[in-house]
Amino acid sequence: MQTYPKSIFRVLALCALAACTSNDPGSSNNGTNLDGGTQDAASDTSLPPGCTNTTKDGTETDVDCGGSTCPACVETLRCITGADCESTVCRVGKCAAATCNDNVLNQDESDSDCGGTTCSGCGNGRACGGHTDCLSGFCNASGTCANSCPDGEVNGSETDVDCGGSGCPGCADGKMCVEDSDCVDIACSPSGICVAHCTSMSKDSNETDEDCGGPDCDPCPDLDACLVPSDCQSGVCTSNICQVPTCTDSVHNGTETDVDCGGPCSPCVDGQMCSAGSDCTSMVCDMGTCGAAGCTDMVKNGTETDIDCGGAGCSPCDPGQMCAGPSDCTSNKCTSGLCDVPTCSDGVINQDESDVDCGGVCSGCVDGLMCSGPSDCVSGVCTSNICQVPTCTDNVHNGSETDIDCGGTCDGCGSGLMCTGPSDCESGVCTAGVCQAPTCMDGVSNGGETDVDCGGPDCNTCAAGQGCNWSKDCTSGSCAGHICETITNYRTCRQAMELGGHTTSGTYTIKPGSGPSENVFCDMETDGGGWTLVARSFRHGPVDKASAYYSGLATLHVTSIVNTGRPVWSRLRDVIHDKGDIRFACTYYATATTHPANLTLSDLKVDLSLYDNDWYRKITNSTSDSGNDLVDIVGNGYTPDRRDNINDVYRWRGNSWNASPHFSDGPTMETSANAVNDFFLDFDDVGIGGTYDGTEWGSRGSGFSDCGPYTTDISTSVYGVYYIFVREKPLDVLCNNDGIKDTTETDIDCGGGNCLACAEGMTCTQKEDCQSLSCVNGTCARTTYRSCKEIHDNVPGAPSSTYEIHPTGMGAGQSVYCDMETDGGGWTLVGSHVGHPQGDYATAHHAGLKHIETPTVILPLRFVGFKPGGLWDGMRSVIPGQSDIRFACRESAHKKEMTVDLSFYDVGWYNTMTTGTDADSCMTDPEGTNGVARRNNVTGMSLPVTDTWNATGGGPQLESTCNSTTQLLIDFDDQGAGGSADATDWGEDGSGNTCGTDRYNYDASHFVFVREP
Repeated sequence: MQTYPKSIFRVLALCALAACTSNDPGSSNNGTNLDGGTQDAASDTSLPPGCTNTTKDGTETDVDCGGSTCPACVETLRCITGADCESTVCRVGKCAAATCNDNVLNQDESDSDCGGTTCSGCGNGRACGGHTDCLSGFCNASGTCANSCPDGEVNGSETDVDCGGSGCPGCADGKMCVEDSDCVDIACSPSGICVAHCTSMSKDSNETDEDCGGPDCDPCPDLDACLVPSDCQSGVCTSNICQVPTCTDSVHNGTETDVDCGGPCSPCVDGQMCSAGSDCTSMVCDMGTCGAAGCTDMVKNGTETDIDCGGAGCSPCDPGQMCAGPSDCTSNKCTSGLCDVPTCSDGVINQDESDVDCGGVCSGCVDGLMCSGPSDCVSGVCTSNICQVPTCTDNVHNGSETDIDCGGTCDGCGSGLMCTGPSDCESGVCTAGVCQAPTCMDGVSNGGETDVDCGGPDCNTCAAGQGCNWSKDCTSGSCAGHICETITNYRTCRQAMELGGHTTSGTYTIKPGSGPSENVFCDMETDGGGWTLVARSFRHGPVDKASAYYSGLATLHVTSIVNTGRPVWSRLRDVIHDKGDIRFACTYYATATTHPANLTLSDLKVDLSLYDNDWYRKITNSTSDSGNDLVDIVGNGYTPDRRDNINDVYRWRGNSWNASPHFSDGPTMETSANAVNDFFLDFDDVGIGGTYDGTEWGSRGSGFSDCGPYTTDISTSVYGVYYIFVREKPLDVLCNNDGIKDTTETDIDCGGGNCLACAEGMTCTQKEDCQSLSCVNGTCARTTYRSCKEIHDNVPGAPSSTYEIHPTGMGAGQSVYCDMETDGGGWTLVGSHVGHPQGDYATAHHAGLKHIETPTVILPLRFVGFKPGGLWDGMRSVIPGQSDIRFACRESAHKKEMTVDLSFYDVGWYNTMTTGTDADSCMTDPEGTNGVARRNNVTGMSLPVTDTWNATGGGPQLESTCNSTTQLLIDFDDQGAGGSADATDWGEDGSGNTCGTDRYNYDASHFVFVREP
């Protein structure tokens, strides 16, 4: 819309109100008044034609005004919006007059409804055109009302620069003023200068006398004018005159130390102020306060009979001091006003005696007499200040006891305590007056033994007929009715070792399945033991076909020459259903007739273990040499875990055969049917035929192996002896795989001492057969143990095994492996992973937590979709805050011993690691550089909480980057994660970890345990 000057609007509006008409007689616009609705503006040629036709048309809101093209209307004319009005105020359809409260900037206002000549001044922050527009009387350079005080000029109502007046602070002394309120010190001199009124040398302001008295100045001296006591130095104002201090004016003044006492006045009572003992009635002034007459004030006062002793309130006086009666003396004897020396025969309770002439420095009191402590009594027991009769629970060596509360008529004493005979000792063994610790050869059933010198956690297993609590207490591996049963046949050498406790290599009788028992050589020493000899051949490597038992399997020693390769005994197929471990070993000697009298394991020249493969079943697939051909395992996937037992070199699953290009790439088994002279195997390095690592085994045509050449000439100077051993999976895993109820099992693959405990509802004969440790009417029943620690604490002797726990105390239970032995026992397995360290994030319960023999297999990092396993968060209800946590791992799942096993105590790591996803649980070192109590369970070293991390990297590092699957680190001490001095690193450390030198280690096993406080 076109805009016009306000003067035009006002002229038009006035014309409309006056019913303006043209002076031109010839004009056709005679005009009408407001009622006619016309507004004559024809004579104004500057307006658009439609705004001068005295007719309301177009967008006009009234005749020739308002709308988008015509001038604004004056008051009372019709409008639609404020823009239609000269006042910019449209109310109820008509233009209203401008006011100072219409919330519109109009008239000559400097801001909306303020400023100008009509409206009141504007507040601070509002627009202004001059000082008169502002309530503060100051319009700054920016055209905004503001206080004038901080502008460095005298303006507004100020009496001096930025002070005085109505809006600014008071002026300091020396500044100009008009009245007292303009001054900080509230004193404006007649000359208009602010002064300090208490130093003006005149009586002014609120002073009661010249420069004194009143609320601001110092009190006045004696005899000056005053209004109230505070106006006077004496604190006494009488008849408006300050009075001279007296000792009866009830005011602390003059040289008194307190109100009307001390100094020149009478002494003060207890609790009043003083400056010397003479100021006090008690003669005791302690740190400016009169003290009560006491027994330590070095003054004879109060009722004392001598300085600080005797009388009603003080301790008795020593011999030689004054007294008034016996009670004034420590000896309880007062003679001729002096205290006597006490004795233990004066018939009086004195000295430090607890009763008459006993206790304290005297001999002990008998039962029933008074005492103040154990040493006062013959029995050494003082209860409620009475000497007590000796008991077996009073924590004192008394009565007939041989040591504190044990021996004699009490229970037996522990090891190291005193005794007079076997019955005085828990162990039943007393030597040289000292109870001995239980041993497994002391001829007594003691300690944790279940029978004399056998059973329990420390001793050898018990024979059939001896006592037991668990199946593991028995050599046979079977405990029924707390008596060890007889097992006549072991299925394998591994059973003989693990169930029978046999640790010596030699000939054992086994019965693998149906069929007769056979004598075989069992290697109980090499690579974990439990190896059964299934092939032995002289001069020729064994051939890969099955055979029946032959006598050569009973010993390593060779007694006869056989000119063809011997086959492999197949009876262990009943035990090794799928995969197992296999060993290829050989040795040699100079001639066929001068071999050692007895070969031993130490004579082996090559000894190679290969784990978790099906080679034994392939070799024994049939009794024909044809059809059992073995190919290079590299062609079927990745290489197995393997170990060179001679050189103690280990290679993990997935570590390729490092063969030279011009030799076979890896092991070559029988490559053509009926070929008895090419049964090859190489552990590593340069392949078959190479000589660098010395691990070739077998015969390769007309060439040589490490254990001699193949030849038909028996006069050849070197003769080889070849052996094949096999070993089944761990016994508890075997029981989970064969799917039948056999041996001593109480139900299919569980119970009976050989296998894992049975789940709820399965058959049992004793509580040890059940995960729940509850066998009711021959069936495993539910219990509600919340954790492995709760089982450990409530079921003494419970072995490490799988148990059912109920962390929440209700609902379905979960089967978990419980370690009841390591570092005090009671550990619950919450993490189990193969091929890579654990991830630090929450997961649900999974099958791998049920045992530690074969953890859940997760593909290595090089496989697509890999993610390390997380931690089971089901123990959070049992562990709400701090707990113990263990990080353990071993190089291969087939091994039983942990390579690394680290305990950390009283930390919040478990809850932190199970808060949610990998990002949620992102871990940094939560303890900073401070140490935590910790233990290396492999070496037995413990460090207290006061031992700080001695790590270059600042101690243990958990996942240092959120969502990182390669940085979960833990270190016990010393060099930090990645250091090598202490070799206690656990988990992934860049390109390697201590449970396998490559993060692609397929078979390295990692475990995390927790234990609540």
